Amino acid sequence: MKKILAFLLAAVMLFAVAGCSQDGSDSKTPAGSQASGGAMPAVAKDDLKVGVIHITDPAEGSGYTYTHDLGIQGMQKNLGLEDGQIIRKINIKDTDANAITTALEECVEEGCQIIFATSWGYMDYVGQMAAEYPEVIFCHGTGYQSNGSNFTNYFGKINQARYLS
Repeated sequence: MKKILAFLLAAVMLFAVAGCSQDGSDSKTPAGSQASGGAMPAVAKDDLKVGVIHITDPAEGSGYTYTHDLGIQGMQKNLGLEDGQIIRKINIKDTDANAITTALEECVEEGCQIIFATSWGYMDYVGQMAAEYPEVIFCHGTGYQSNGSNFTNYFGKINQARYLS
């Protein structure tokens, strides 16, 4: 399960950050160089910063946040990112609008090009921030909203979690 989550996060990051040509254009054209098509500009690996907003502290060693952070660690290892390229905001309660907005804004201010928000309660705030910061990719775990450009969601098959429980 950990490997699947790490692979999923790495795949989302690679496709989201590198961008994809969705208009059938010549594959030799650099990603993000077109004004249309929804592609985001490519980011050099050394310049990449990833933000993660957690509802609790992954250091507690169990549960959803811990497992999600294991996926982030796997992504970091697989992509060869340094610790300073992962910006974690922990203990951000999904009932505290100011804390959520502040954490998301801090990630943007610290240069994150992609931000993972890991709680259902973050969804509406992530959508608002995506509209405000179109150059940043926002990925929301467990949600259903997206905007077709820089705000997406991801969620594994629920029957897998039930089975494993």
